[in-house]
Amino acid sequence: MASINIDLNNIEPLADFGLIPVGFYTAMIIDSEIKLSKSGGKYINFKVQIVDGQYKNRLIWSMVTTENDNIQAVNIGKQTLISIMNAVGVLPPLKDTAQLHNKPIVIKVTQRTDPVYGDKNEIKGWSKIESATLPPVSFSKPVETVATWKKPVLEDDDEAPF
Repeated sequence: MASINIDLNNIEPLADFGLIPVGFYTAMIIDSEIKLSKSGGKYINFKVQIVDGQYKNRLIWSMVTTENDNIQAVNIGKQTLISIMNAVGVLPPLKDTAQLHNKPIVIKVTQRTDPVYGDKNEIKGWSKIESATLPPVSFSKPVETVATWKKPVLEDDDEAPF
């Protein structure tokens, strides 16, 4: 047993943060580690922090499969890893996951229900800030002409302005 002497009067308990709404957020990978999966494979567990807006400092973890008997899972993991590398501006080969840390990116946050852990956030997209913040361009309508030039009408029939 540990004896402590801390004044906890007038201290509110932490609020339940709830899920981050689906959307795009500026974030950074702040930590990563390679872990063993239950099936004996390996994955990179990325700790991602939102860096601005209403959800600033909130954390999301993203697991990227690197070794597994399921080839499709490994391929998705490789695609995700190269997407992260492109977003932070790191070219292959990746020597250490720390190369991906502390570089601002835009993440696409989604939500899903996990049968064991309940509702949770997931990261389903990684992009450079420049490419993610450009406004969408629509080509569904033709460009209209703003104005056309017309010959000025002169008072007399003479075309000379003097």
